[in-house]
Amino acid sequence: MNLKQMKNEMMLSQKTLVFSLLLVLCISILLFGGCSEKDDDDDTTTTTQASTPTFSPLAGTYDSNQNVSILTTTQGATIYYTTNGNDPSTSSNVYSNSIQVNSTTTIKAIAVKSGVLDSTISTAIYSINYSPVTNTNTITFIDIPVTGSTHAPFQMAISEVTTQQYVNFLNDALSQNLIQIGTASTTSWIVSDQNENSMIDLLGYRVIKDHNNDGIYELWEMENPLNRCMIQYDKVERKFSVVNPADVDWNIYFDSETYPNVVDEITDWAELQDFWPADAGSLEGKIKVSFYETDIHETDGSVKENITLVGHLDTEDCALPAHDEVKKWPASFISYYGAKAFADFYGYQLPSYQEYQWVGKGGYDERIYSTDDGTINRANNVYNGEPTRNGGKHKGHAQPVMKFAPNPYGLYDLGGSVTEWTRTDETEGSQYNCMAMGTGLKMTKIDGAWPRPADMCKISDCRLTEVIRGNDHFGFRVVKEKLN
Repeated sequence: MNLKQMKNEMMLSQKTLVFSLLLVLCISILLFGGCSEKDDDDDTTTTTQASTPTFSPLAGTYDSNQNVSILTTTQGATIYYTTNGNDPSTSSNVYSNSIQVNSTTTIKAIAVKSGVLDSTISTAIYSINYSPVTNTNTITFIDIPVTGSTHAPFQMAISEVTTQQYVNFLNDALSQNLIQIGTASTTSWIVSDQNENSMIDLLGYRVIKDHNNDGIYELWEMENPLNRCMIQYDKVERKFSVVNPADVDWNIYFDSETYPNVVDEITDWAELQDFWPADAGSLEGKIKVSFYETDIHETDGSVKENITLVGHLDTEDCALPAHDEVKKWPASFISYYGAKAFADFYGYQLPSYQEYQWVGKGGYDERIYSTDDGTINRANNVYNGEPTRNGGKHKGHAQPVMKFAPNPYGLYDLGGSVTEWTRTDETEGSQYNCMAMGTGLKMTKIDGAWPRPADMCKISDCRLTEVIRGNDHFGFRVVKEKLN
């Protein structure tokens, strides 16, 4: 083989080697993927897209409010949404909690994540067609004479809304998803409206207060444990009902760890005698005390022997209130929002302060009290039975509505029983010399209630009270336009 042949053969071998290497490289590309002109860690170019958001429940027509959840399967993606029909962008609402839909609404949503394409926009239209509201409450309204006043013809409820009537409302509103039931703590369980305003505390309990502000809690300052919220909720049945006092473990209200500063015992209260321990004796021979500190304590501050505590309206039998009786008690622990929610639901209104002034007088301009005869005494009004609140603390509790005779217009419990919310705001109410309570948003409330003395039950008495407050003597009644 000459030199030229050898050179040609070597060049052929080199070409064969290069071809073989290229062939191996191509096979590798086919099997394991190729490389591009950009660096391996440069991911600025991609075809991946966030998954389209989905809605639960599905879009459609419903007969009650819906809580709509939005989901995407792309981990780490942020969902933006609108409820006004506009396409969403990163400037729209960020989804975090379910969206409450209470009217016909179009929801649009998009999922966005850095490094991937935005999802396509998804749309869901919800139509809410409520079932007709069945008014389960029978409220008697009285036509109010308005001749000589500036009032338009109106009707006022004959009495305050009762515990049973408020239970009926809560169940009606719950069936339409119009209220929210919070998480219960040991001493509080709030029911709120759609705007998360507190309406009623289901675990509301008696006032425990150092009434004379001397830093010492004494027996005379203790209030009746029966002054708890008498409405309960069953989470399994999803239903509200009136509490039966016979089913309550009243001993819990004397636990100072749960209820700080209580100094009384269950054996101090006559109406709880069915729950006294077996060795506690009986009521026979005991002196019944309803108000005064001096009837409870000796001059040295010690507690007198052989006494029992009971309100002046319950001294005759000292019996535990029956279930049917409590159903007729005025609803209590009601905030302004709780009263307004009831009125709004059934198409009523809360009375105005001026309407209360008009009906309270019953056609007699000179009257001071809104009772049957314009006076106040233990036989015609539910109050603490005393001229002032000096020297003691009332040991009673609410009574059934319509316990005593009505005023001349046929209305019961005006200026007594429970204080009543009005629709008159703080600005107007301040013109009527109403006492202000608290620092938050306030509405005007008519004073006069079972723990109030005579001098706080006048027709003109009122308070500017924070709208979220509600305790054992906060209630209401309603009015409506008179139809010709």
